[in-house]
Amino acid sequence: MIKRIVLFLLLAGVSPHIYSQTNGQIFLSLNKISNGKSSSSNALDISKNWKFQLGDSLQWVLPTYNDENWQIRGTMIYQDSIPASENTGLYCFRLKILTDSSLFNKSLGLIITQYGASEIYLDGKLVHKFGKVGNTLNQEKDYNPAKVPIGLYFDSSKVHILAIRYSYQHLLNIYKKYGEIASAAGMRISIGLLNESILAQNNSVLESTALNLSLFGIVVSLALLHLFLYFFYKTRITNLYYSIFSFFLALNFLFGFLMGNTSNPNTIVIIRIISIVTMVFIFLFFLAFIYSIKKQKLPKKFKLFVLYGILITLIPVFVNIISPKILNIAIYIFAIITLLGSVGILINVIIKRVEGSWIIGFGGITFTLALLFNFSVEIFHLSNVIPDETMTLIMYLGIASLPIFMSIYLARDFAGTNKNLSQKLVEVNELLQKTIEQEKRETEVAIEREKEKARLRETELQTIALEAENDRKAKELEEARKIQLSMLPKKLPNLPQLDIAVYMETASEVGGDYYDFHLSDDGTLTAILGDATGHGVKAGVMVTAIKSMFISNHLQDDIPLMFHHFSKSINELNLEYMYMCLAVLKINGYKMRLSSAGIPPFLIYRKSQNSIEYITMKGMPLGTKTSYPYAESEIMLTPGDAILVMSDGYPELFNASNEMFGYNKIIDVFRETVNSTPEGIIDSLKKSIDNWKGNTPTRDDITFVVIKVK
Repeated sequence: MIKRIVLFLLLAGVSPHIYSQTNGQIFLSLNKISNGKSSSSNALDISKNWKFQLGDSLQWVLPTYNDENWQIRGTMIYQDSIPASENTGLYCFRLKILTDSSLFNKSLGLIITQYGASEIYLDGKLVHKFGKVGNTLNQEKDYNPAKVPIGLYFDSSKVHILAIRYSYQHLLNIYKKYGEIASAAGMRISIGLLNESILAQNNSVLESTALNLSLFGIVVSLALLHLFLYFFYKTRITNLYYSIFSFFLALNFLFGFLMGNTSNPNTIVIIRIISIVTMVFIFLFFLAFIYSIKKQKLPKKFKLFVLYGILITLIPVFVNIISPKILNIAIYIFAIITLLGSVGILINVIIKRVEGSWIIGFGGITFTLALLFNFSVEIFHLSNVIPDETMTLIMYLGIASLPIFMSIYLARDFAGTNKNLSQKLVEVNELLQKTIEQEKRETEVAIEREKEKARLRETELQTIALEAENDRKAKELEEARKIQLSMLPKKLPNLPQLDIAVYMETASEVGGDYYDFHLSDDGTLTAILGDATGHGVKAGVMVTAIKSMFISNHLQDDIPLMFHHFSKSINELNLEYMYMCLAVLKINGYKMRLSSAGIPPFLIYRKSQNSIEYITMKGMPLGTKTSYPYAESEIMLTPGDAILVMSDGYPELFNASNEMFGYNKIIDVFRETVNSTPEGIIDSLKKSIDNWKGNTPTRDDITFVVIKVK
């Protein structure tokens, strides 16, 4: 009954976010998506009221399948809601989508967060796979897409069927061992405009990374600071307890960063298990710190808390003989007792008007309420009804409040001690002035020396802070670089009639060049090479956008039409003065079609004629405001022919004398190595780069793709 009352109140509090989605269907329009979208993901949550069926069948994803007898429930399923005897770890979800004309021929982005594997079908056609769906641990490959948008294209039909095959064998196995720790088995699904969703996801990754790492750095700094204060003044045990508390609290921010940057559901669950151990130490040393505020030794009953905490951390070792639910209950009881005990001590300190007690009291109570709110969300499964923004705001404000107010309290206490000491020094100085004037002058000199040391220390701290900031920015750029490299294909296509090799060298941490491949079912190889304006983070954002567009449009046979789709999408991103030069090749057998939007000329070596063709195709970069008539050429290839596609960083490479490399030298290098393998050709091209530039820094990204016909 209490759980139902809490759910009712929370549902009433978030009612403005609830939209019409009932009986396994939903009405969508551009206006409805815009008004109901979350500010964090720029998308509308559609996780509620899907048609649901246990098991698996490919017939269930067909739009003509009759699903009248299926259950109605949300996609965010908790494992304790399904009988263990029926839970095979295989589900199927279906949702009928009714659209109006505002969504006709629109590209929407579907965002999924999951802890298993899924296949997404639109009107019976497979749109995307995340992992590999299977009915056993060996068959399944789980994958959490971490809110990466996938493209959905709605044609002029008013009714669409969105179906999802889903399995979570690995999580089910973990649940049997650890219970509630791995209870969230389903998916959270939202939909929005594709370009907005991509941009929001990029911003979300950067903001989450910056927030968690910043908080981690701040709290670790506080831990080290107060640890040093304890070493220098060991009678103040308060500093030691606060230092240890801050260290374990910082680990939780680090875990938040790690969970936000991994796509492996098993890793996420393992991190959650480890975080439970750290939470136990947070509670213990939080309570120890509160006790120390009363300037007394830790009571004997505190040893019971320590013993209880040690048992909780060791229980996971004996999960085969102890029920996971008992473990969860033990953790919740431990946390609530320590938190409520701390609040009781704080209230008592405030009532007795201990100096500065209101400062730590306010921070401690706020911290306690935030953690109790988090426990309520976990116990009652409220994450489906509370907006993510609300949960994040409450948690970060609540958790951050305690270190802030604890530091203020300790700083105030330390300042008070220094103030009393200063007063004593004044009295001593007055006494010395009456006796020996020489000692007065020596004292003044000593004070000046101390001031100079303080100034030097302040300068040192500023230098350390500046170095830490530079390190943080360097780490952020490195993370952005890793994200960009993940956009590139992990392996090159393997075709019987073609050999392929690629090379990329970025001018900075985050480059603007991009290449990709797709092999169609009919054997057509689609190869693209792109060059965004400049390089750096904005160029990396452009590469991310082109990657998503290529995933959604690689089956487009008309290359100029593909260019127009890309150009329109880039314009909608509103990336000021950012454009993308792009070359596309489609090869089927010995026939090749190609087109260019601002990419340097193609070089084709003809084996039969022992000559090199220099193919120039004029075209405006993608993202310009002008609708440009892009051209498409068709060329027949023969065995032994070789194709070189490159970005302009290669021909525009400068040496120490500020001379440009140029196309003539490229043709000469290419001509000398055309009888080698694609890898051998690339090695020669790379050597020409090194020989030309010497120690001169590279000003622009350099990328080339070599394809040789067998």
